[in-house]
Amino acid sequence: MKIHTAIACLVAFLCQADAVAWQSQKLEISDDGNVLFYNSPVAARVADTIYFSYISRSGIVYVRYLEKGKFSPPQTVHDYSDRINRNAGLADDHAAPAIIYDAQEDRLILATSYHGSPMFLYEFRQGMQNFKLIRELPGRYTYPRLVEQAGKIFLISRFQQHTGGHLVVLESADNFRDQTFILRADSGTGIYAGSVGVDHDGLLVSYSKNVHAERRLIGWYLLKYSPSEKRVIYTCDLSFLLGDNSYSNRPTGIGVGMGKIMAGSAYFDRISNESSRGSPFSRKNTVAVAQGENGDCESFALVHKGQAAAPYYNTSIAISDHLQYLYFDKDRHVSNTVLPDCFDHPRMMYPSLMEFGIVFAGMNRDAYSIRNFDNSLYFCAR
Repeated sequence: MKIHTAIACLVAFLCQADAVAWQSQKLEISDDGNVLFYNSPVAARVADTIYFSYISRSGIVYVRYLEKGKFSPPQTVHDYSDRINRNAGLADDHAAPAIIYDAQEDRLILATSYHGSPMFLYEFRQGMQNFKLIRELPGRYTYPRLVEQAGKIFLISRFQQHTGGHLVVLESADNFRDQTFILRADSGTGIYAGSVGVDHDGLLVSYSKNVHAERRLIGWYLLKYSPSEKRVIYTCDLSFLLGDNSYSNRPTGIGVGMGKIMAGSAYFDRISNESSRGSPFSRKNTVAVAQGENGDCESFALVHKGQAAAPYYNTSIAISDHLQYLYFDKDRHVSNTVLPDCFDHPRMMYPSLMEFGIVFAGMNRDAYSIRNFDNSLYFCAR
């Protein structure tokens, strides 16, 4: 493995992102790998090298990098094989890792937790041969999300405690030692937060509440959290944007740019939610994309509403900070921008829309469950 000194910034690239031509080439990252829409980012760019992280069916967390059009061999970062309950299947998809570049420390950081289990944090620096474990967080963590804000790296996760699933944050300033509660869940509920948006003075998250007794995700909310002040600056209730037949709603993507916020979610009606998941794409759900002014809850309105076949969980919507969205309806993609001609897989899921390209998963066969996935991972590069 190798790591480069980061370029000063990607501003010039980002400002011209819409004008940069896509390569329209689908590169296979792995024929045995999975990501999860909550756990992000799935890839990190350092100068001209892109690092991809993923989980295999056998429970191995891998990283491999792409440089000058060639992939490195996969490197093992963490091994969950001893955690697998063979009576229930193979690896749990919640173990999918998140990876980010920490420019201040010139290192890669990777976070992974199995499913309501300790969180493992790794780093990789120039000159190292392998990723090094820097912290094991005891407790019950799920869904690692890594973001950079004001030069610091933040780890946002769900933390299960007693009967509630809370939203917590840790930061690189103290090497992820102390955690702060962003949002505490009521007893018998869990906070299901999507990906994290970044603004100059805070972190933005949209979420719903999992009511355990009812076995569904209720509502659609948005909050802005100030890491420097360690408090929530404001909250919005976006539930009014959901249809009357919304029964279980799962927020996923968020983008912050040009003074606006775009958030995506997908919901099932009661019949679809309570029916057996059965085979993938056997249930339809409604995809909703909302946009509003940052800090003005009343300004939010739907900018897109559509139907899609859900792969297993609700459809995941990826959103960039250019306020571009992308989601899949099995074998077709839906977006508000022109994207590369590389979405030709018959069973697509879990898009990740980044400034340097798109990562997505494709089912190798017509079957999927939490502990029985068989996916390949692909990359469409700028």
